[in-house]
Amino acid sequence: MLKIGLLIIGLGIFIIAMSGSKYSKNEDDSKKVGIAITIFGIAFLATGLGSSGRASFALIGITFGGFMVYVGIEEIKTILKCNQEVDAKLEGFLEKKGRSSIYFLIMSFNYNGRKYKIKSENSMYEGAMKSYQDTETHTVYINPSDPSQMRYNRKPSIYMYTGFILGCLFLIASIKILLIGRI
Repeated sequence: MLKIGLLIIGLGIFIIAMSGSKYSKNEDDSKKVGIAITIFGIAFLATGLGSSGRASFALIGITFGGFMVYVGIEEIKTILKCNQEVDAKLEGFLEKKGRSSIYFLIMSFNYNGRKYKIKSENSMYEGAMKSYQDTETHTVYINPSDPSQMRYNRKPSIYMYTGFILGCLFLIASIKILLIGRI
């Protein structure tokens, strides 16, 4: 248990350290993930030492389930906030390379007499990216209170639905294990 707990704490600290790198999609989100994993590692150590492991197992489910539910709720909040349609011109793409590249639209638009050039909050894969042309005007959705928040669509991704549902299942099963002792 001690080695696993220390490994988890090390992973959390590593993620916090890497949050400012080019591999990080969003620096603040990466720091939140790193902090959550570090706290999880500390809690894992505290509950796992001298116990049967049931509490540690439940903590794993609660932490990951809670994180998945949190990410789903944050996605829904962003979709609800970005509800003002504006016409925008595609300025380019920001590519994040990995196993498969993802792209963030960079769009320019005018809102309340001010010109904005913004990177989209949501990403797309290469197939969807091909449907955008450099000279076309597209409808995007911004947060009227903070026009620097922009989405190219208001549809939640299948990953958000899947993660949210799995997160809820992890939470329910883990709490049941913690309280009753079995699923």
